[in-house]
Amino acid sequence: MDVALERKERLFSYSLLIPLFLMVAGIQLFPIIYAFTLSFTDRGLFSTSLDFIGLANYRQLLGSQEFWDTLVNNIVYAGSCVTFQVSVGLSTSLLLVRKFRGNYYFRAVVTFPYLVPTIVAVLIFKWMLNDVFGIVNRGLVTLGLLGQSVGWFDLDRAMFSVILVSVWRFFPFTVLLFVPALEAIPKELYEAAKVDGASPVQQFVHVTLPQIKEVLFVVIILRGIWMFNNFNVIWLLTGGGPAGTTQHLPILSYLQAFQEFDIGLGSATSVTGLLVLVLPMLIYLRSGKK
Repeated sequence: MDVALERKERLFSYSLLIPLFLMVAGIQLFPIIYAFTLSFTDRGLFSTSLDFIGLANYRQLLGSQEFWDTLVNNIVYAGSCVTFQVSVGLSTSLLLVRKFRGNYYFRAVVTFPYLVPTIVAVLIFKWMLNDVFGIVNRGLVTLGLLGQSVGWFDLDRAMFSVILVSVWRFFPFTVLLFVPALEAIPKELYEAAKVDGASPVQQFVHVTLPQIKEVLFVVIILRGIWMFNNFNVIWLLTGGGPAGTTQHLPILSYLQAFQEFDIGLGSATSVTGLLVLVLPMLIYLRSGKK
């Protein structure tokens, strides 16, 4: 009798999750399925026709040099952002876990970039990096590090500039994850390492890194996925220019869909970007099970 009642209660609790499941499916799964469907059609932005054309969009995409250049830009941008965000975030976290006067105020300052709206951060850096009256150029010229002002958004430096802004904007996220992980490391491990004569570098390599490796792995995977898909920073700073030097797959998909009015090809680009991210997503989900 008790078993039957417990089973009914379990079924009832599961039934309460159905609306939530339907909402998540509608918000998350439907757009993905719809984009996947559109990628096999010749749908235009202002067209009502929806003819099935098979893999034609994918063949056009993979045969385009613009796509491969854009994919390389995407990998360079995401890889560089993750590398510097993790490096700066971990270095900052190692300082923040030390006890010093004003520690908590400094923590608040460090998280400030993550709280600033993206459009505000972009406008600030556009003024700072301006080649005529930007404070960065003036400072470097005054210090003698530059002979004259340079354009930080020209062909040679545009990618560096968008990476710089993205690192400043998002590295506090890594700090928020690293600080609790570092504070959870038992102090006895460091004391034992000091007794064995380990240097600070050896303590970091043999004590700190092994203790935070799970958090470090999750941070790298999450930041990689998010930076690969990041659209607003690059779009607001350079619009993918100049001459496509900062254009990545999200921007290419946007341009194809809403400037070239080819929804089918834009959807194919989005789906291709999703497929590129499938592997790190699977790695992340597998790590979560462990």
